[in-house]
Amino acid sequence: MKNILIITPMAAEQENMLNALNNYPLPLLNAYTIRRGYVGKVYAAASTALALAEEHYDLVAVIGYAAASDAYNTGDIVCPRYARYHDAHVPEGLDGVDFLTKP
Repeated sequence: MKNILIITPMAAEQENMLNALNNYPLPLLNAYTIRRGYVGKVYAAASTALALAEEHYDLVAVIGYAAASDAYNTGDIVCPRYARYHDAHVPEGLDGVDFLTKP
């Protein structure tokens, strides 16, 4: 059995995750903790750090709604293959952080 931490940005997502786990028709194979991280990387990171300071987790998942995209429909599951830092302009070739501009 793994101990899994799930961070959700909004109260509605937290409530939906809790309802899904509490109403799952079969016994769960893992232990789950759902924490609200609020919107934004800093809040998600802080919530995750606080949770990790309180307890050991085998896995951490940050789960949120994929919004503002015409490419997806309600209920679609989105699993990105690449991540890119996109919240700030990072000049090409800036010494030591050029990895931020590459997938």
